[in-house]
Amino acid sequence: MDITFQEFLISDDPGKIQLDRVCQLLGNSYWAKNRPRDRIAKSIANSLCFGVYADGRQVGFARCVTDFATMYWLADVIIDPEYRKRGLGKALMETV
Repeated sequence: MDITFQEFLISDDPGKIQLDRVCQLLGNSYWAKNRPRDRIAKSIANSLCFGVYADGRQVGFARCVTDFATMYWLADVIIDPEYRKRGLGKALMETV
């Protein structure tokens, strides 16, 4: 699913996830700053992930650990600081 919000794209397409950018964003967070790249890659592979993109560059991320039937656990929600205060986090959560 692809959703347009202002000039941004929000997508759950796993092929659009930019692992280097997700690692960079999470590396600047307080909760995942020491998380190894291989663990991030595995968490993405085993979750339903959403990306936020500006001109093809990933600027946001959210991950759902789910049974795809009745529940999910929301994790690793992050928006690049340069793109905050634009409603992207709210739009991302509405999409999730």
